[in-house]
Order: sequence, then structure tokens, then C-alpha cells
Amino acid sequence: MATGSLKNKRLSQHNRDTLYSFAKKQVAATADTTALDTAYEAAAQSIHDVMVAKYPPKDMKVLARYDAASPDECIYVSTLNNRFEQFCFRKEDARIPMRPGRVGNCNRRNALLLEGPAEAAYDTFYDAQKAHEAAIKLRLKDFNALIYNAQTFNEVASVWPAAEALRTTIVGSATALTVLSGDVVERIKNDAALTLVEAA
Repeated sequence: MATGSLKNKRLSQHNRDTLYSFAKKQVAATADTTALDTAYEAAAQSIHDVMVAKYPPKDMKVLARYDAASPDECIYVSTLNNRFEQFCFRKEDARIPMRPGRVGNCNRRNALLLEGPAEAAYDTFYDAQKAHEAAIKLRLKDFNALIYNAQTFNEVASVWPAAEALRTTIVGSATALTVLSGDVVERIKNDAALTLVEAA
């Protein structure tokens, strides 16, 4: 959309923060999660299998009748290489296991030891998660440069059309970019978050 003839507004700090919050949602919604999803599936299945072996579902159902067992979505795990982390099952995952303890109890002191294939699956997931976070952080760096250096809303929208979704909020009802390097402008113009998507 051409912005030269549209009503414009000089951006305030609040406007910039609003745009950046929107950028974070758009970048997250357009991120490639293929590697992360694959690694999650393997790790979730491995951790589920270890939990089920340690806490048989039949026994957990009996304990649950007395409020002595409950589903554990976020499980503290430890590995032989001294890693101590919390693995969280996705809320829609039907493999969330049960363990002794009341609902909401933190099992930090009773970490699940992962060995062999289960440890390898978790390590792969951990690395995939860190890579995913790093990729998002890198993309957001460009949007941060645009949003916090541009002087007006139209300046932002001319590079990032999805920002038009906030025009009414920020402006109410085209300036040349002079503070961004050409490569930043080109990366944003080619970013997957360029077009508006419905964030989850």
C-alpha cells in the first residue's frame, strides 16, 4: 500500500513499543518451527516413556483418587552431563504423564534422570529450542532498528506493510528512510513477517 497520501504521525515512545510488541507476535507467528517440532516430538515421547516406566499409569490412577498423583506438564530433568532443565509438554499433547504429588506441586527436588536415547533426544530438543530462539532474536533486531529509528508511522509502514493493521490505533483515522542501512530495509522487506498473519 502506498503511504504517501495517507494521514501520518510522528511516533512516540508508546507508539514504538506498540509496534514492537506487534512485531514480536508477527515474527513468532511466521517462524519456521519444523526443526523444533521434530525435536520436540522425539523428546516428548522419550520423556513420556521414562515417566511411564518410573510411574506406571495404573498406579498413578489409584493415587489420584486420593489426590496423591496428578498430571505433570513441566518436568524437571537431569542428564549425565550435568544438565538440569525443565521440559514442558505442549498443552495439547495427550502424552502428559502423571506422577506422585498434588496438582501444582513443584517436583524440582525429584528430577527425572535421562540416559541414553532419552538424553540424546532431550539434548537435540534443547539445541533446537536455542536455535529457534536465536533465529527469532535475529529477525527482531531488524524490526527493532526500523521501529526505534523511523520518525513517523508511514516510514515504518512503507517498509513493513503489516504495520498497517495498527494505523487506526496509532495514527487515528511517504517519508524516505534516512536512518537505516539498505541491507536492513531489504531484509525486512523479504521477512516472512512482512504480511499480516493471525498470531496464535
